[in-house]
Amino acid sequence: MQPKRSACAGRQQRELTMNRRQTLGLLALVSMSGPALSQTASRVPVPEAERNHALRTLQAGSASLETSRVAISKGTAAGIKRFAQAESAEQQTLAQVLKARLGVDDNDKVAMPAEGKAGIDRLHDIKTGPDFDKAYVAVQIEGHRDLLQIQEDYLAIGKDAMSSAIARLARGHIREHLTVLEILQNDLAG
Repeated sequence: MQPKRSACAGRQQRELTMNRRQTLGLLALVSMSGPALSQTASRVPVPEAERNHALRTLQAGSASLETSRVAISKGTAAGIKRFAQAESAEQQTLAQVLKARLGVDDNDKVAMPAEGKAGIDRLHDIKTGPDFDKAYVAVQIEGHRDLLQIQEDYLAIGKDAMSSAIARLARGHIREHLTVLEILQNDLAG
């Protein structure tokens, strides 16, 4: 049984390493395009579908960010802490990109959906330990499924090249995160 767990742990580490590389790529994209996005967004109004996509993604992402911040301090498994740190960094970066797209200040807060607030409250109520780790993964899976649906909804109707590229990039990361979260969930169950 131990060798199988080691194989899962190795696969999980590779997934997290790949996730970090992609996050760094996204950071590079933001650093190169952030000023251009801000200038473009402030001059050209964002169409309704694109604005709705960005706002929904920001809202769902804010819940993922906040639950990950809780997990950074309360998580006990090394994989949970690594995922929470990577997720937190990625959500902050995605928020910068989307806010620049919308032409809003980076410090502007986004209203969090009720489901996100409920997930954060659930995590705060659980003591640090394996039960917390399991609950965090469950909340993240639920949140990532919501984020994936937001991207799919937009890609089905969206016509804007920049927003479509952001949605496709986000969709790929979300799918990878769901895979990593399933691995973490299986490791915690075993």
